[in-house]
Amino acid sequence: LNEIAKSIIPTFGYSNSMDNIRKIMQKDLIHGYFIQGADVSVSHFPAFVTTYCTRFPRLETLRILGDEKTSLTLQVRSHTRLALPLFQSIVTISLYNVYFSTLSDFAWLIGSLPRLCELTIRRTSFQREGILSLRDARVLNALHLHSISVRPLTGPPLMSMLIC
Repeated sequence: LNEIAKSIIPTFGYSNSMDNIRKIMQKDLIHGYFIQGADVSVSHFPAFVTTYCTRFPRLETLRILGDEKTSLTLQVRSHTRLALPLFQSIVTISLYNVYFSTLSDFAWLIGSLPRLCELTIRRTSFQREGILSLRDARVLNALHLHSISVRPLTGPPLMSMLIC
């Protein structure tokens, strides 16, 4: 039945904005069931997570895209932290030009995805590096990354956190 449904219903690979995602959801008869990947801008990330955390059961790849021209920070606040673990199917996350407000926000983002195996980081930085609290470190304890790609290297705190 699954194979029949895949052949009849068009699958949507990547979607890059909340407007595009909303349009797909309106046209999609099964409301996002076959969406496997999404591109989300830093500015739309919190809304994306809280709105679609239970609607994309097959979402395996998430790319978060920042803008080099603006310095919008990705903040992972409490409502986003609660919704992130509901993305049970995400195995790959890529961060491009993402500017985090704190190292803690980065830790919560990658540590909250239960099946995360691959992490790609390109041109990512932190407003305040600081140190991780015990609560933040516990979130990272469950990480089981098989592949990490970081370019350019963004400093010792990030690398030591990922390697430990």
